[in-house]
Amino acid sequence: MKKPLVTLSFLLCAVWSFAQGEFTKNVFLSKMELFQKDAVKAFQTQCVSNFMSGGSEESVGDLNRMIEMFNNFKVKERTFKDLNVRQFESTGVVTGQQNTVFERKDGTTFSQDVYITYAFVKNDNDWKMAYYSQRKK
Repeated sequence: MKKPLVTLSFLLCAVWSFAQGEFTKNVFLSKMELFQKDAVKAFQTQCVSNFMSGGSEESVGDLNRMIEMFNNFKVKERTFKDLNVRQFESTGVVTGQQNTVFERKDGTTFSQDVYITYAFVKNDNDWKMAYYSQRKK
């Protein structure tokens, strides 16, 4: 009898977590996959309208600045290290380290190895990026 109760309890917790739309590492990584596939489209669909970024000089700006910047290159590869994912009610915060390899239109590449902070807000039952900051290592 204990095993079915434990299984039922686990399933109820899983369903409740899903229904609540918790901000988890998997949610964050799935959002980042969208940015890697098509950053311009992701900025247009996965960010709040008043999105802001800060950090190194080339990454400071609003949503239009990010779209303009990513029209010139794409994310070829991105890895994360030491991610710390937290949720505070309708806000999700991610800190850690990120290494990104970018590819310019001419095929040349460059990379960034940075400390990162992302902030997401729950908007219409979806997590939207509201802020991104990076600092060089």
